[in-house]
Amino acid sequence: MATAATFNLTEIAPGIHFHQGRQVGLDSPERDDIANIGFIIGERCVAVIDTGGSIATGRKLRNALRSVTRKPVCYVVNTHVHYDHLLGNDAFASNDTQIVGHRRLPAAVANNRTFFLASFAKELDHHKQPAVIHEPDVTVEGTRILDLGNRKIRLDAHVTSHTDNDLTVFDLNTNTLWASDLLFTQRIPVLNGSINGWIEETRKLAVSRVDRIIPGHGAIPGDWHAAVRAQIRYLVSLRNEIRQIIRKGGFLEDALISTGHGEKQHWLLFDQNHKRNVSRAFAELEWE
Repeated sequence: MATAATFNLTEIAPGIHFHQGRQVGLDSPERDDIANIGFIIGERCVAVIDTGGSIATGRKLRNALRSVTRKPVCYVVNTHVHYDHLLGNDAFASNDTQIVGHRRLPAAVANNRTFFLASFAKELDHHKQPAVIHEPDVTVEGTRILDLGNRKIRLDAHVTSHTDNDLTVFDLNTNTLWASDLLFTQRIPVLNGSINGWIEETRKLAVSRVDRIIPGHGAIPGDWHAAVRAQIRYLVSLRNEIRQIIRKGGFLEDALISTGHGEKQHWLLFDQNHKRNVSRAFAELEWE
């Protein structure tokens, strides 16, 4: 059974427990454990922040949580639709636990259900019929406060950026922002929403009045301002280079060949993800 020690669970601020995901690609057998996940403990109950990319990872998180506290899990917060953040939800399924997400998350889960079932059968316990992909019980539009008992966390729904259903979690007790995939460190940012929106949301992060930021992937930065600047640099350079190609009458094929050379040395998994970022950004920017 997983414990806090065996699951690499660290208390990074009072009551905030963090598990760092692995720095591997989607072709790795460890792809179910690539997201940063964890939980926040209040006097009354616990809020889990994302559950990992498989039911097995969700169970490891649940068991590690139980090695730390016996308080009930009242909320599971899914920060967005990507598999590595929510396929572990079944491990926490209970009438006493509410799943919370962005107002657009139910539609995103519905749109991805067939893909999840086909592509992640093993992660969903394929011997279990039928596989269950849990949608939110509660959705957030704007801001919502959850009270864990003498501990309040603020959920903020964001405009389309990394995805169209990004949610962040701010712990008022420790001034800690769980940014999830609005911020990547070490591992290259992956674009599925809007490059323009993500640049603006990252710039808002840069002026946040917080003590620490937990990214969705990669280590918690000692200097989170530097980490935010690095992501802005990548996204802005990608946008600028693509805009220049479009202004010159170039095509997506040109952008795939010529963009990003100055950024490659700064990011893990660059070759696996950069060209997809180019494709998504180009599709948005060519219609500006």
